[in-house]
Amino acid sequence: MDSQTAELLITFFESYNKHFTELFRFLTEKKSKVIDDDLSWLLDSLATEQKLIMQGNSLESKRLTVFETIGISGVHSEQLIEMFPEEFKGQIKVQLDTLVKSIADIKRLNADILDLVDRKLSLQEKLLNKTSDSPDTYNMKGAKVQKHSGGIIGEV
Repeated sequence: MDSQTAELLITFFESYNKHFTELFRFLTEKKSKVIDDDLSWLLDSLATEQKLIMQGNSLESKRLTVFETIGISGVHSEQLIEMFPEEFKGQIKVQLDTLVKSIADIKRLNADILDLVDRKLSLQEKLLNKTSDSPDTYNMKGAKVQKHSGGIIGEV
């Protein structure tokens, strides 16, 4: 691999890592909003999340195209490092290590968010089932609270 190709790949992986940093920040905030039950933020953030996913898909598509163009399709990170000129091996290793760590962190964060949502939904379901046979409930204004049979949140 020549120096120009090495620099191109390092620059590409820098942009890839920048994207994963942005995605990790977003998911960290999303986890916080799930914990806080901030449904408005969660609904409003769907477009941002979709944009980040599409950007990630685009970057991966570009990576595959670049790898194919320079004849290294299917090459794994350790093999890629070995292909680099000696003066660039440290830089590409840092970029690839960062990428691997970012992906693992994002997967773990996503799993945490899904687990939180599952536990919250399970708790809501238990609360609804527990109160289904209870007597009528009234709010502070004396109005009867009606159960909503199609979801988690009751209607007043």
